[in-house]
Amino acid sequence: MYTQIFSQLVDNNVLADSLNKFQTYYKELITYNEKINLTAITDEQEVFIKHFFDSCLSHQYIPQSAKVVDIGTGAGFPGVPLKIIRDDIKLTLVDSLNKRIIFLNELKEKLQIKYDTYHSRAEDFSLNVKHREQYDVAVSRAVAKLNTLAEYCLPLVKVGGMFISYKAGDIDQEINESKNALKILGGQIVKIEKLNLPNNFGERSLVIIKKIKNTPNKYPRNKIGQFIEKQGILINNKNQKTSYKLKLNDTIDFNLEEFENFINPDTTLAPYEYKLNMVFEDDDV
Repeated sequence: MYTQIFSQLVDNNVLADSLNKFQTYYKELITYNEKINLTAITDEQEVFIKHFFDSCLSHQYIPQSAKVVDIGTGAGFPGVPLKIIRDDIKLTLVDSLNKRIIFLNELKEKLQIKYDTYHSRAEDFSLNVKHREQYDVAVSRAVAKLNTLAEYCLPLVKVGGMFISYKAGDIDQEINESKNALKILGGQIVKIEKLNLPNNFGERSLVIIKKIKNTPNKYPRNKIGQFIEKQGILINNKNQKTSYKLKLNDTIDFNLEEFENFINPDTTLAPYEYKLNMVFEDDDV
């Protein structure tokens, strides 16, 4: 059954090997799901279609040997299935929950495939100058509105690259609400492909967004970006952590790595006042 279904997407030369890897993936997913919540879907056929097949739908839009980043990957969707059928891509997976990253690191050993993993919030990862505008394609099946996903994903994509968002249900209103954000972030919708999953398992929309200009440095707005936007003033260091006083007289703390990831040669903090003659600590806050 799966051979016929996946033959629509997968080259015959790698079909058998891909299906073997999907079987291993399924077994590891269900076993690990007993330890932590990775998926509410556990029936084999549903996992193969709603997770594996669905994840692979975007492969035709991904260039050969592309650098691909999957934001909010969860149990590895869509990134890992894409890597299984497209071993040529260079894949990076990002998730905010370390338990899921541990699962993904164990999974790649079982599948004998290569990818990088990062335990990070999407907004912090996108502000890291080592990753910003370094990827050919960003993908995400995360449950969030398109304007929010675009703010997290587009900063990671090179100009000329693509962000592919997986969506279900009626997305017309969501598309309309995202237009202004996409314009600001440097993205332009070039195609919306609506597809039906096999065996009447529902509909899926792929929103293909091209990066047509650089994303302004203040996006995405994590707590540092929100501080800058609120015109805060750096006033002291409290317990060796940087403390900022905001207009609303509240404070936020973050560590040296987060701050350094935000600062880069193209970032302009003026007219905001700030001091850097203080001690930072590297531990997460």
